[in-house]
This record gives sequence, structure tokens and C-alpha cells, in this order.
Amino acid sequence: MDQIAAIDIEEPEEHDNDMAAPLHRCGRKKGPTSALQARDQCFLSFFIATSKCRHLPWDEFFNNKLKPAILFMRPLGARCCDNCEPDQFPVETIRITYPYPTRAPRTTRPTEALSDAVTKALCNWRLELIKTQYSGQRTITGCYILADEVVASIAAHPLYGAEIVHIVSELCALHPDPAQLAREETNMHAEERCRQKLDRNILVTAFQECFDSVHNVGTGRMVTTGRGFLTLAEFVTAW
Repeated sequence: MDQIAAIDIEEPEEHDNDMAAPLHRCGRKKGPTSALQARDQCFLSFFIATSKCRHLPWDEFFNNKLKPAILFMRPLGARCCDNCEPDQFPVETIRITYPYPTRAPRTTRPTEALSDAVTKALCNWRLELIKTQYSGQRTITGCYILADEVVASIAAHPLYGAEIVHIVSELCALHPDPAQLAREETNMHAEERCRQKLDRNILVTAFQECFDSVHNVGTGRMVTTGRGFLTLAEFVTAW
């Protein structure tokens, strides 16, 4: 019988020798198969759930009051029970240790050569990035670009590198950097201006060549400009 069910059992009177009928228990547990077993269960529940001296159910069960008095005296300092002297029965601290690991097993470690190669490649990449984008300064170091702890973690799990890059790339596409977008827009406008300037120079050169060819015609006639023609300066200004 569990302790919760034992607490609900009525304690028999101290001087009452009449035993009550066994209580009916609900659930899947089997009931007592005999009166002796029912009596044992009843007194065991009484012994567990009582808040009085535990010698009472003990003496009641063995009918010690009807037996002759014992011939030896109780030793001095002997403990009674946990209900009468709770300070003499400290509660034990039970610690459960699991026979199996509670954490997931570690993944397969890469070979030392692979780990060293990944570490070296990432460190070289940091140095090249500093030379190209942060040249002429000594404030930004490789740890600012990619911390040493991150490099060590990637080198310890190189098999997941492609998946990590894929995840980070997708998130960067969903959350673009505003400063980077502004720089790209500025570069695009600069390229557009350069393209327009190049096209204008090509047209001016072609017009100049055509104008010179007409002006240098050796027929003896003078090439003049009228209202339907534009001079080179007017053409350049209109363009």
C-alpha cells in the first residue's frame, strides 16, 4: 500500500483490541486473500501513517501488553521513534545517479589535418579581407572580422560548414544591410554617370570627325551653317 492510501486509514484506539474489517481498496491492486493478510496490511498502514508513537501499533500487533514484563531495562539514551524524537532521526539526502549519459553523444570529431586546414584557411581569409577592405589601419584585426572562438568551433565541425553558409546567406537576403544598400546605390549611380560620359565622348568624337570631313572638302565651296544646322558648340550644349 502506498503512503497516500495509508494516510487515509483510521488509526485504531490505543486500548481497543477489536480489529476493524479490512478496507476496500479501489484500483488494480489485489485485495487481501486472507484475514491474516488483511490484518498485516492494516497494521502496516497504521505503523506508516500514524502521527503518534510508532511503538503503539507495534505493541498492538504483537499483543505486548498481555505478555510478561521484560527483564531488562531500556538502555539510557536509546531512541524511541521519529515521531517522538524527530531530531534523533535526520532525513537522509538521497541522490540519484543515472547509469547512462543524460546528454546527447558528441558528433564524430574531424581529423587533425582537416581541422588545421580549416583553421588556416579561415585565418588567411581574415587577413586578406583586412588588406582589401581595411588597409592602412591597425585598429581592426582578424578577431573583429571572425572571432577565434568561432574559427575553432567551425574547425571542430567542418561537415556542417555548407549548411551554416546556406542558412546565413538566406537570412542575409531577408535582412539586408541598409548601409550596404546605400553604398550599392551610390556605386550604381556613379557607374551610370561614367557610362553616360563615355557615350557622350563617343558621340562628340564622331560628330567632330564628320564635321571636319565636310569642312575640309576640296571643292572650292565654303561650308556654311544656316538656320537648319547646328554648330559644334550648339550640338554639344544641346546634347
